[in-house]
Amino acid sequence: MKRICILCFLSFVLFSMNAQNDVYATLDRLVDEAYKRGKDVNGMYRLETDGSEKIGINVAAPYLVEEKGFKEETYRFTKLDQHNEYAYYILFTANLNVIDENEKYGYIDNMGTVVIAPRFKHARDFSEGLAAVKDDKSDKYGYINMDGQYIITPQYDRAGEFHGRLACVRVGDLYGFIDQTGKFVVEPQFVDAEDFHEGLAMVAVGDLETGKRGYIDKKGNFVIELLAVTLDDLFDVLEYIETHEAFPSKEGVPFITGFDFSEGLAAVQDAETGLWGYISKDGKYVIAPQFGDDPQDFSEGLAAVEDAETGLLGYINKGGKYVIAPQFEDACGFSEGLARVFDFSSDRWGFVDKSGDFVIKPQFKSALDFSEGLVAVKFEDEHFGFINKNGSTVIKLPYLLPDIYCINNFHNGLAKINDKISGSIVYINKAGEVVYLHNYK
Repeated sequence: MKRICILCFLSFVLFSMNAQNDVYATLDRLVDEAYKRGKDVNGMYRLETDGSEKIGINVAAPYLVEEKGFKEETYRFTKLDQHNEYAYYILFTANLNVIDENEKYGYIDNMGTVVIAPRFKHARDFSEGLAAVKDDKSDKYGYINMDGQYIITPQYDRAGEFHGRLACVRVGDLYGFIDQTGKFVVEPQFVDAEDFHEGLAMVAVGDLETGKRGYIDKKGNFVIELLAVTLDDLFDVLEYIETHEAFPSKEGVPFITGFDFSEGLAAVQDAETGLWGYISKDGKYVIAPQFGDDPQDFSEGLAAVEDAETGLLGYINKGGKYVIAPQFEDACGFSEGLARVFDFSSDRWGFVDKSGDFVIKPQFKSALDFSEGLVAVKFEDEHFGFINKNGSTVIKLPYLLPDIYCINNFHNGLAKINDKISGSIVYINKAGEVVYLHNYK
């Protein structure tokens, strides 16, 4: 009996070793491919293992970090049950930022080196390995890879970023969705459309009276109907509601409008009460309509909402219970464990944790949300800079700026600053050093 147990154990060990070797071999191939195009490559690579989930994660993750030198945040694993129980994607993040030189767009890396020369009429950030750019000659949008080569030829009048391997594009006056080969998965038919978020996208077909608005799935099927998607729609719908007129073709639609899905829920405005609640992807209320205007998306498990009676904002969990009582005049979503809130008594912005306690006391005239460990703020002396999560000043800009919207938070290791006074675009690193400068005046 003991011998059988030993043989079983040895078989399991051999199986595990073989599975690990398969993982190593696959990773080596993917990493070699990544290094050929530069260490930080934005793209998804499918990794299949014959072993268990534990082998896939516990072997692949340390191997990438410890033996191959990838930073921990440069990959993630996503289980794909619909394809293979043990299939994962590894995401190598593209450390590229868009630059604009004399109305020509290109890309720099996180050292400030130009890696794709400015030659496009417009450019978006890389997402899932591709970036939408506007071709200078054809005046159409296409998609390039990290080498600046067209993977999808310019042919669209407008193009968005990829989300879940689909991108929203416009041909003529109508929007549709393409895959990463440029093939239409959902044909152009929408007068307005948003990006996919968690498998659903908000779209509008036809006019307000006879058309249709709501959320579609990745096959283009309507799964949840709304009365309005665009701002023009919303104004018209609210006018109808105020005059107590009904849409003959819209009877029974329960929601006026809504926002994108985030963490499995979407905020929608109830057609009967005008209050906001949250629905799941089956279109049913998970959190009953009870909140005032402008509810926030769920982020890190919480959402900022407005108390319908007091107008103050607090934070609820996914059960609809207040975790942080309504007390703020303004409040934003959680980012990296902290949320930006406006304190009425001091007339300043600060940052709270998920208990509602101020980690960084209200002291800033304006602020953004945390990104990559830092956040842009406006100090009392009118200067701008960046603080860390302890509230300590890490970077203070020596020059004045018109407003905080001239600063972008850190993205791929760099922060973009538009110095409108001197007429220059500057990228700085986290040490505050200028790595890229372009004068446009």
